[in-house]
Amino acid sequence: MNYKELRAFTLAETFITLAIWGIIAALTIPAINQYIQKSEYSSGMKKAYATLTNAIAQMNFENQVAGYPKYWTDDNVFWADLSKQLRTMNICSNGQMGCFTELPLKALNGTNIGTYDGKNYTLRTADGYSYQYTPGAITANTYGIEEKDAQKAFGTFLVDVNGNKRPNTVGRDLFYFVYIEDKGIIPAGFYDHTNCNKEGTGFACAGRIMKETKMKY
Repeated sequence: MNYKELRAFTLAETFITLAIWGIIAALTIPAINQYIQKSEYSSGMKKAYATLTNAIAQMNFENQVAGYPKYWTDDNVFWADLSKQLRTMNICSNGQMGCFTELPLKALNGTNIGTYDGKNYTLRTADGYSYQYTPGAITANTYGIEEKDAQKAFGTFLVDVNGNKRPNTVGRDLFYFVYIEDKGIIPAGFYDHTNCNKEGTGFACAGRIMKETKMKY
């Protein structure tokens, strides 16, 4: 055997190799984590959409069978009926606190849009989601829907797909849905999601994700 032909890595070469791998990991791991996080937020939005759609459909069915009107003018009655359809852990009526994140929420562009706990109707579900319902008229441009639908809107839902966890940002872990007569639940931005970008509010991001199937922003 020719021992002169046998070579091993020197200590310096080993350190250099480890350093290179460390740089590669530092560059790629954050991107991978961000991709995973975005996938979780997108899946959470789709689950919230399905949950609200099924809940409203079941409410309409049960009230029709019972001979009640399909839609309600009493927001308290509506909220009580909707709460029964969800696996609720905490239910708050108008003005009560403790069912939504207590931290300030942000728009996608980083603007602080205030604290939403204790505003309108909120609840927490067993899967860690928080729902807020705001009854009343809405503007079509804000939520990226058609004007004819805005005129028939009962109100909006804001859903936090990870409860009190950050980032508490609309378009990331918080998403808007619009409740429209005869159409039910529509993701905000379903017709126009131009405000779903890093310079916008993010109010219309649910519709963008539904169209693009994942979070591409």
